[in-house]
Amino acid sequence: MHECKMDDHMEICAGELVRCPYYSCGCVTMLTRDRILSHMNRCRNSPKAIKENEDEEEKILYINIKTGSVHNELPKIETIEELDEQENFSVEEKQAEEERQDEEERHAEEENFNIEEKDEVPPEPIEEQCPICIEVVDSLEGIYCLQKNDSHFFCKNCIKMHIETNVDELILSDSCDGIRCLLPECNSEILYGNICPLVEGNIVRRLEARFIDQNLSPIQNIERCKSCNFAMLIEDSFEKYQFFICLTCEAIFCRHCKRDGIKHYNENELLSCERLNQIEADEKNNRDIENEMSEAVIRKCHKCGLAFMKQDGCNKMTCRCGATQCYLCRAPNIFYDHFCGHDRNPGMPCNSCNKPCLLWELAEPKDEEAIRLIQRRNNRNLERIE
Repeated sequence: MHECKMDDHMEICAGELVRCPYYSCGCVTMLTRDRILSHMNRCRNSPKAIKENEDEEEKILYINIKTGSVHNELPKIETIEELDEQENFSVEEKQAEEERQDEEERHAEEENFNIEEKDEVPPEPIEEQCPICIEVVDSLEGIYCLQKNDSHFFCKNCIKMHIETNVDELILSDSCDGIRCLLPECNSEILYGNICPLVEGNIVRRLEARFIDQNLSPIQNIERCKSCNFAMLIEDSFEKYQFFICLTCEAIFCRHCKRDGIKHYNENELLSCERLNQIEADEKNNRDIENEMSEAVIRKCHKCGLAFMKQDGCNKMTCRCGATQCYLCRAPNIFYDHFCGHDRNPGMPCNSCNKPCLLWELAEPKDEEAIRLIQRRNNRNLERIE
């Protein structure tokens, strides 16, 4: 609607708030225009018509219910200022009356509450013995289990230490609203509301997670977020909805293999769980081959485990820890008599002694041969798999 037509519309709009027509008689009600007729029939401030004498000509008198004054015609307000003063006075008077009633009700409630407090006599504390620490403490410093006939009492320190020590192995009650009584022969429970104030921090979160898990365990098709442990009921099949999207932390992972959702995408291709298993198996095999090839080249001290490689020098290696070993055959605790001292070609057996290693023989040819053997062995394994 255009702005120029807004004033005309407000004069006839059924939803516009207007005063009761009997505001001059004391009614301060504001209501929408479409409810005026129904309100006028039950307005308590509406003027009443009275006949003075049935024989005489009918004469209408108007009685102001608020003031009791009688008028031959409806009272009129001469100016807008007087109307505003009368309306403001009526509204203020009504608000003052409501505040007075609220104050009286509040005082009455406080008096009733004080009377009830005086009537209630708090139970006197008694001394109880904790069966765990065998100490006698005040009953207010402990907690009772819910055994009907003879409930068991435990001090708060023992219950706190029991929960903190065994939070992941606690036996929860069958109703999942507390823990089992600390005495093995008792099948009653200690309510969670009583033990919760005793623990805090990570212990509370772990304990709450256990209660949640046990409460949700009977429900089928429950999926949980790996990041925040948020639980969601998903009745649709895996084929229809493969990925779980957490509503709390927005984590995405596969419902079948539990991998992150991003791992299932290779550029624009969606990879199945079986394909990912094959890729990860190949990657693991490659890492194993690389580790085996590295071990063929890198030596380790047999005493302290220090990894090392020789750049130059003889083949008698002395570690920082004092241990010795041969760089060629990796024999530990050797001396110079470990090496052959006769003139011969490297790689050829000695005709004078059975010592295979030379003091100044290069290790690279033997390392390269070991690497080639590893590669050939893995190639044969791959051909056998294919």
